[in-house]
Amino acid sequence: MFRRKSKRSQRITQLLFTCILVPIVLSLSFLWVLKQDIDTDLHHESLALQHDIIGQLDQIQTLFAATEETVKVHTFDPSMINKTLAAITKEEYPCLYSSYVSWADPTGEIRISGKQGILRGKDRPNIRNRAYFKTATSHPHVAHMIPPTKSKFSSKAVLPLCYGVADDDKILRGFFVLGLNFDVLVNQIRLRMKFDEELTFFLKDAGFKILISATGYQDFPLSETEKSTLLTPYTFEKKLTVRGYISRLLPQVSVSAGLVLWLLFMILSSLGSMKRCGRNRRRFR
Repeated sequence: MFRRKSKRSQRITQLLFTCILVPIVLSLSFLWVLKQDIDTDLHHESLALQHDIIGQLDQIQTLFAATEETVKVHTFDPSMINKTLAAITKEEYPCLYSSYVSWADPTGEIRISGKQGILRGKDRPNIRNRAYFKTATSHPHVAHMIPPTKSKFSSKAVLPLCYGVADDDKILRGFFVLGLNFDVLVNQIRLRMKFDEELTFFLKDAGFKILISATGYQDFPLSETEKSTLLTPYTFEKKLTVRGYISRLLPQVSVSAGLVLWLLFMILSSLGSMKRCGRNRRRFR
């Protein structure tokens, strides 16, 4: 009699454990699939944003190349360079909003400002100590970038770009210098983000990344692993914050937990009914 009760008790315990475990596993699996769907949507949004921003950066490269040909035609005459830079309109290049292209001589001294015109005097800014100077000197005809910094003409945060210009004899004649208004770029990106999202902007060739959130941004150097795994010069990766995952998954967690509790209640009620039936049978015997 004792063995029969013991076996019955074991079967009931196993059944109870299985009935509790299965709903929990199914609920966790459902939440995992839901998280994967959220991450997939974020990846698609990152690709769309990446396409737009890269289009603007490519537009800057095209601008530099076209302006280079123009100043070559006019044999690098300062007055013509000044007119050419002043003619660059924000309507044609929206990415240059609140930004200006300047001209520096081969020593790195900025001679012409896209905003102020030809600079005179001894207090002209110099870009020789900037990290991109040597790279742009040895690799002209390509826009080189460094992490955000303060503009040499103002206290605004800018994303500095430098484009080395060489003549047909491959002699370096100067540089186009652009301090892209970084706050404008960040605000443009934030318009495509929700408050509980973070976006990392990887710049492989420049060797740094920028983490953008609802509260601010910060730049970091790329790790060796990131340098080796990034496949494109510019990569965007949008992710949810912990708060974001909680806010989006919590309603589903509540539904799943309610389902588990309801099933547990039904199972316990069924087991209670089975026990009462068993007792009643023994009484009538």
